[in-house]
Amino acid sequence: MKLKKKILQTVPVLLLMVFLILNPGVGKEGVTEGFLVCGQSIIPSLFPFTVCILFCIQYNWPKRIENILFKLAGLFNMNPDEMKIFLFSIVGGYPIGAKLLEARFREGAISKDNAGNLLNCCIHSGPAFLIFIIGDGIFSSKKIGYMLLFAQIFSAFILAFIVRFYLKSNRNSHRFQSKKTSFASKFTDAVSQSSTAMISICGYVLFFAVLTAYSKYFFAENPFAQYIVPLLEISNGIFQSKNIYFISFLVGFAGVSVWCQVLSFSKDFAVNYGKFVLYRLLHGLIFAGTMKIEMMIFQPKISVFSNHFIPRFHQTYSTVMLSFSLLLMLILLFLVLYGKKEGGNLKNDMI
Repeated sequence: MKLKKKILQTVPVLLLMVFLILNPGVGKEGVTEGFLVCGQSIIPSLFPFTVCILFCIQYNWPKRIENILFKLAGLFNMNPDEMKIFLFSIVGGYPIGAKLLEARFREGAISKDNAGNLLNCCIHSGPAFLIFIIGDGIFSSKKIGYMLLFAQIFSAFILAFIVRFYLKSNRNSHRFQSKKTSFASKFTDAVSQSSTAMISICGYVLFFAVLTAYSKYFFAENPFAQYIVPLLEISNGIFQSKNIYFISFLVGFAGVSVWCQVLSFSKDFAVNYGKFVLYRLLHGLIFAGTMKIEMMIFQPKISVFSNHFIPRFHQTYSTVMLSFSLLLMLILLFLVLYGKKEGGNLKNDMI
């Protein structure tokens, strides 16, 4: 049995190596496309949010907000720490929820079973990716981007409500207390962890970009390939479709590449892989269904870029919405600074 498992794990990699040797041009094209995706969408839309979230999560929030959070958490059978992770996962990008769960699990704040169940409702795209890359970049409509963001928030809470029935109540467990380190140390740690995460994410994107390139090369004449291949890597997949509902499904489904990123952070959790896949399918269906209802209500006018290339646009760093996003990050920054319990001197902490 172990021998069969090793063969199943090894053969696909060996086949990919053979393809790279026999036809390196396809691999080169895949890597080039992967680098473009990382540089134009992944890093600009994910890195700033990752830094801010990993920084903010290290602080205790003001008591008033903690009390509101405690009541909200009760509706979903979570404790405040778990609710924080869930909320941050909605705005942080796909691997952030898993990374935060991993940190809390190692600190003993979350049980192995709860971490495995919470993972199913903490896998979401970043808002910048939805608004700038898909909405403004592909469909030339920020309105579409905001509709996608609403669909994400709605589907996230639906999943959280389902997951609540599998969580073991631990609302009275100890709350996480931030370590007594300086502002500068926390910020440096957040940047360092974010940079490491970006390298890991981009590595998966590049690998699956090559895999996708060979898949399209061998199955170009297969009509089902245009729907199967995008399931491997969402960042490449969304540029291969003009269908807003299929793209919506992909955002919720996340893709095998994102699954690998997420599961790499959660290898110590009690993850039920069958249930994990089921939740990804359910998330995609709820997301696409919500988007369908929104399209019927608002009926936005959209235009679509050609699906034969990755659009080289600049909306990711020159729009008013990015300024709004940065302002929101600053608000979060001041929020956690208001509730900090260190020296009380911002200047000294920063220096």
